[in-house]
Amino acid sequence: MRKIRINYIGRIKEVPLISSKRDGRERIIVIKGLFEGKPEHKTSSTLPVKENEKFENGEFARVKGGLFKVQKIVSVKMKKITIPLWKANLFISLFNGDGGDGFEKDEIEEAILFIEENKLCSLTEISEPADNEITCKFRIR
Repeated sequence: MRKIRINYIGRIKEVPLISSKRDGRERIIVIKGLFEGKPEHKTSSTLPVKENEKFENGEFARVKGGLFKVQKIVSVKMKKITIPLWKANLFISLFNGDGGDGFEKDEIEEAILFIEENKLCSLTEISEPADNEITCKFRIR
């Protein structure tokens, strides 16, 4: 079951999200366990248009009536790829903003195409080199 963060009376806690659906440009959410001592009690609230945009972006958004704020828990997708050491060095150069200094133009174009096809956003982790290969962990879109 998905969860969302609730900021209620200055306390932040995660509660189960029962349902979340759009009604026009507003969003209706149903959560469970907002109130202390009532873990099975369901609460239904509406997010106005501007607050729904905040919610969609993973920010805290105030529900109608203003009793509490909600925040979508955004999961981060990752992808591990084992590549030759020279290619890993090229990715490191590209993701650090060096622009592939010291690499051939066709190698850079091939790497950029690979990044776009695999929807890679950022390089987050690199393993120790083994047999002239390295495992890189990327955040993906």
